Amino acid sequence: MRNKIAFLIMIIFTIFLTGCWDTTEPQRMYYINAVGVDFNDNQYEVYLQIINFADLAKSEQPNPDIVPTEVGYAKGKTIEEAIFELYRSIDQKIFWGHMRYLIFSVRAMENERSIPVIDTFIRFRDTRYQIWIYSTENSINDVLLATPILKNSLASSKLSNPINPTKQESFIEPINLRDIAIGLNEPSHEISIPFVDFKKNGRLLKDKQRRHPLQV
Repeated sequence: MRNKIAFLIMIIFTIFLTGCWDTTEPQRMYYINAVGVDFNDNQYEVYLQIINFADLAKSEQPNPDIVPTEVGYAKGKTIEEAIFELYRSIDQKIFWGHMRYLIFSVRAMENERSIPVIDTFIRFRDTRYQIWIYSTENSINDVLLATPILKNSLASSKLSNPINPTKQESFIEPINLRDIAIGLNEPSHEISIPFVDFKKNGRLLKDKQRRHPLQV
């Protein structure tokens, strides 16, 4: 009798443990690959680069109809306000776990404006410390829409994955969010961030001569 009661209780409890009722299907999410931050008229301007993972699954006959990326834009008094403004115009859930790099305009680097942005991504639980950090004087939108060599996926571009190019030419050391977090906790510490510029053909290279300092 006790065995039957125990079995009945186990069956009742399994009803409450079943299924993945709170999960989101992968095809019903948008994946952030990069974030660009500018500052203008006392407001943060945020650009979200959303990539199409169908572009990653290359086939022998690639589909030219696949849109590799979209860039969303919004602005606000804080970085959080700008991001939530973008949320209102997006029709699917945003996933931040694949975010690969964060790029600042020169204006966003001045007067410690970048510190609240970095602090936001450090505290956000979905993002990781292996996010690469860059700065540029070019249009953030143009940088995020730049096409990699041979039209490779943006997830494997030089900005998204600087490790492979660094193995060939290691003059410029990539800086990630972990390096920034360590440096900002040190008094009177200066961190140099790689500077990104366009070549005439529209592709991106990290400038060997210019490294924008972030000083606290």
